[in-house]
This record gives sequence, structure tokens and C-alpha cells, in this order.
Amino acid sequence: MKRHPLHAFFLACLTFAACAGPQARIMDDNEDDLVGGDRAGSATYDRLVKGAVQELLEKYTDQVLAGSQPGGLNVAFAGIENATREELGEWRDELNEIIDTSINDFRGFSTVSQRYVRAALNETGLTTEDLFIPAKRREFFRVLEIQAGNPVKAIVWARLTGGSQQQGQTRQQRYRLTLDMVDSETGKNLKADAEVRKEYNR
Repeated sequence: MKRHPLHAFFLACLTFAACAGPQARIMDDNEDDLVGGDRAGSATYDRLVKGAVQELLEKYTDQVLAGSQPGGLNVAFAGIENATREELGEWRDELNEIIDTSINDFRGFSTVSQRYVRAALNETGLTTEDLFIPAKRREFFRVLEIQAGNPVKAIVWARLTGGSQQQGQTRQQRYRLTLDMVDSETGKNLKADAEVRKEYNR
């Protein structure tokens, strides 16, 4: 049976669409992360976390511990606050895990499970903002220590901020990750941050 020309045309279009569909592959460990065309992306976040965590914990060792190396110091990470115009979406949980793991991997430091942190917040009825109040912070540490079974030396907050500027078809975005740590005994506060500038072109 002879096919109508339009039928052949539509069949060719369907074949082309099937061949031109999305494709994927597993990236090798030595390949760089994608920079991302419209959002921060993993390359940006990895640099922010690495820089901020290293600066904060080295500062804590030098200033609070007077240069001595910490021995199995328990730290509670209270999570990340996003103050940028970009929605974190699935990146929120990923960043919480990356920061938590980065602290845990730093020499002499270990982190209390975030499950314990959430449970202690629920039991005390406190929010992360309440933990900046000394009396409420002491109550939180008391409950957390009972749950975790070990004294918690400090608590860390993370805040993601940023700003942008436009020039023609080019937009520059600055991302800053700030880590805020409070010692549970002395109340001494330390901050550290890391910054990444990213260029977007239309």
C-alpha cells in the first residue's frame, strides 16, 4: 500500500525526536562538576563548604583551644538558612549533609547526628533562632547530650547569602556561605565564610 507523503514526514519527525531525546552517562571521579547555567550548582557549593568549614574549624582550634589539637570534639550542626533568591530545593538536604560530613572529616572533630539535633529541638520546643539565646541554648545542649550520650562542645549554624549585578547580557552573582559557631561552655562566638563569584551569560 502506498503511503501518503505526510505520513512519511510525521514518521521521520518521530524518529528524529526519539534519537534526539535526553541522554545520560556516569561521570568519572576525576571529571569536574558541571558549573550550571542558571543556578549555583555543585561546583559552587563544594567550594563554599570546603573554604568555610576549614577556616572555621582552624579558627576554633587556634582561638578557643589555644592552638591545641581537639580530641574527639563533638559538634552539633543546626542546618542551613537560605537568604538568596535561588530556591535550594533538593540542594538543602544535600548541603546539610555536605557541611555535616565536612566537619566530621576535619581532624579531631566529630558531628552529632542531625537526627539527634532535630529530636532535641522537638523535645525542647525550640527553633534554631532560639539557640542564640544563652538560657535556651543551655537547655538544648542538656537535652542533646542526654540523647547523644556525649557532651556537645559547640553548635554550628550555616547561612547562604548572595547578590547580583547586571551588565548587558552578562550577570555576575556572588554566593557567600557563612558558618557561625558558639562554644557550649564559654559562649564564645566565631564566624567564618567563603565566597564564590559566578558569571552568567545569555
